[in-house]
Amino acid sequence: MIFEAKLPQICNKIIQKAREVEVTEGTEEDPKIGIEQILRREIWDKLEIPEPRYEYKVREGVTARHWKRLDALYGLTIFEYKKPNELKRISVKEGAIKKMRDEYIPYLLKDPELIKHIKAIEKKGLIPIIAGIIWDGYKVIFCEYNCQTKEFRFSDVYELNPEVLRRIIGIVVATYKKKIDAKILASDFGYKSQIIKTYLAVKKLYEKLENSSEKTKKLFDEWLKLTSQAFSISGEELRKIAKDYGFRDKEISRVDGLKLFFAIQTYYALIIKLLAVEVCARFYNSLTGSFFKEIEKAITENRLKEILEKLESGWYYTYFGVKNFLEGEFFSWYLNEWDDEIEEIIKQIIYTLTVKDGGYDIESIIQDPSSARDVFKLLYEELVPRKEVRQKLGIYTTPDWLAELIIEELIRKAKEDGKSDDEIINSKLLC
Repeated sequence: MIFEAKLPQICNKIIQKAREVEVTEGTEEDPKIGIEQILRREIWDKLEIPEPRYEYKVREGVTARHWKRLDALYGLTIFEYKKPNELKRISVKEGAIKKMRDEYIPYLLKDPELIKHIKAIEKKGLIPIIAGIIWDGYKVIFCEYNCQTKEFRFSDVYELNPEVLRRIIGIVVATYKKKIDAKILASDFGYKSQIIKTYLAVKKLYEKLENSSEKTKKLFDEWLKLTSQAFSISGEELRKIAKDYGFRDKEISRVDGLKLFFAIQTYYALIIKLLAVEVCARFYNSLTGSFFKEIEKAITENRLKEILEKLESGWYYTYFGVKNFLEGEFFSWYLNEWDDEIEEIIKQIIYTLTVKDGGYDIESIIQDPSSARDVFKLLYEELVPRKEVRQKLGIYTTPDWLAELIIEELIRKAKEDGKSDDEIINSKLLC
């Protein structure tokens, strides 16, 4: 079963701990200890989040009076605890924000270890963000510092609830993982990536197609009939990209370009499907879930094919309330040809998604679903490297502004023709 953190119950435990501290007139240390224990037991251990650095010392100068101690530091995320119900007081709230802005983050930015961390993030082409979470058990304030623009952003005071807790978890998880970024994704999975060049993922999928079962041949033939209606390109044209996928010069003349394209599409589709389930797990019912954790466990238990069969059948999407996501799916054929080579290809894809350089975190998509469009546009273009082939296939994505303009014009025309809103919503358009 996918790991699920029951956020409403965890919120209740945190609030109950805050009440206990409040009734007994405890100190700021008490909610910190109690809440950190709950998070460690219920969330962090299950997500394999490393222990934070407690009472981490940051300094402006050399004397003790210039040192500040952070309650807890998770990577680039600062936790600052207050006594329960203290954030309802304006003076405490403003004081906590001022300390975060004027002392904690500026001091931390001078920390040699943190500087190395920031430079490593920038080397990957990403923008380092330092986050601050101020809370008293009942209420939470979020802070964000952009290391590139040098800008601070502070949120309003939020009452602790499942969505606020999910945001806290997402911020901490993102500290240890790669953001879903178009350039990083293309680097890890595009035609110049290690999976393509060293592990020959697409080439091996192609070879399985060349010696496939009757069931797979039928799927390929069916896909070819439909594809030929959309793409006016021959196998000869597609053969031009074979060298980019590890084929030797003497092999290229024998490559079936259409089967090569089918193998590329299969590879791309699998990456998208794996990411899609992880996104669904995180969106589902306000729970913090992880399909990636389940599939990593399946590898250690030699159940990888079983999990992928559930994935390709649409079981996971149905479980998360998504219908018909894989209806008429052609690219599950690799299960018919399953062997050690296919298993190793998929293990390398999963390793890159979940482990390499900390793995990917999909929090950026959760916070801004529209960002996924740009991410997958670039990756898809990256998978077909020759410009002339992409042009003939039409693998250049329509700019968002143009797509939106087309839709607006079509809606305007439909209304002029007297169509109702329901008719417009239920219309199917090919443009």
